[in-house]
Amino acid sequence: MKDENLYRTGFRFVELSAFYKSYFGWLCNSQVPPLCAYYSLDQNAEPDEAMLDVANLLLQEYSGVFSAFRSNGRNFFRCVLAIDPNPEARMAATAEAYQILRNYFIASDFLPLLALIFSGQKSSREFPYLAEKTYHIYLRMKEQRRLLTGSEDVVYAGLFALRKENESELMLEADTILRILENNHFFHTDPLQSAAYAMTLCLGSAESKCANMEALYERLSERGIRYGRDYELVALSIIANLGISHEQIIEDFLLMEGFLHEQRGYGFFGYGRRTRYLHAMLVLTAYYMSSNTEITTAAVLSVLKTIQRQQAAAAAAAA
Repeated sequence: MKDENLYRTGFRFVELSAFYKSYFGWLCNSQVPPLCAYYSLDQNAEPDEAMLDVANLLLQEYSGVFSAFRSNGRNFFRCVLAIDPNPEARMAATAEAYQILRNYFIASDFLPLLALIFSGQKSSREFPYLAEKTYHIYLRMKEQRRLLTGSEDVVYAGLFALRKENESELMLEADTILRILENNHFFHTDPLQSAAYAMTLCLGSAESKCANMEALYERLSERGIRYGRDYELVALSIIANLGISHEQIIEDFLLMEGFLHEQRGYGFFGYGRRTRYLHAMLVLTAYYMSSNTEITTAAVLSVLKTIQRQQAAAAAAAA
């Protein structure tokens, strides 16, 4: 029965990806439909073309506010708004949160995502406090890792601001996790910092969470899985710290990776091996846990950064 439920989740992921791909059209980045499929699974929501049309009209109405969040982010926004019970109110609240955040941050591809998170979690009267708290946390991130901290880390700063824990404790834990990973040969990279921030949002001590991530990575390697060390590390770091045995994770991962390999779009001319691994991890994340804003956002952010990295590489190659 467990395998049947996992297969059912995998089938739904593929179906949802195909739906979003058909709706968004061929100009859409190929990573966006699976991202929207993951979010729909996470929210246990059914996409609807009519509501996606409504979401698009709302985005056009607020296009001046969200001009920074175009293309890939725009299509993800359409997905989020379309499955919201009240997309008009969500959009208006997001616009308000964004304008307040702009008092502290310059426009970026990721600032509207944080505004969207705030609008789904808090009332508008809390936006000024959250924006200021986010700003102070982001400044501390910059102090700790100036060269690594980028515009995407504003989202993590906002997720930390939503937590009840003291910000000093969160920053200390994030720095501890990153130092452990660096010392254990995971190298000094932007994706590693994102994984550290994502693990800070998980339960457990810094030491145990790092051990969980590294152990799962090694166990996968032993099974012949050459998992990537770019932003797909974020999904692995989350999966490793959900309190599920690594034996079960590996069994389910191999099952889902094999399933996806047989699906249309994952063949020779489709998604490559590393992307297939990432999609398998996203399916498992949706399968294992009920919706969690912080963890879901970390997974979404990792995919958006993967898209951005791929597009930058393609542009450099074409220059």
